[in-house]
Amino acid sequence: ITPGKLTKAKQKKQIEQVRDMPVAEFLEADEVFVSTSGGGPTPIIQVNDRIYGNGAPGPITERIRQTYVDWRADGPLRTPINYDV
Repeated sequence: ITPGKLTKAKQKKQIEQVRDMPVAEFLEADEVFVSTSGGGPTPIIQVNDRIYGNGAPGPITERIRQTYVDWRADGPLRTPINYDV
């Protein structure tokens, strides 16, 4: 999921913020994920000794991940390929 799609999700009130953050804030966050165009939102469970969300994906990450799965299944992230050409 690209930054543009994250911004679209933000506009739909699925997430509060899309931004870079300082390392100190990152390490204190309740929930953190990274996002790639191929794999979509992926939760960060642990950095060094810091464990996020009791070691499980948080509710915001799960909501965004489900949106990504839905978008891939029915629309905005799906481009059919005609193999009969």
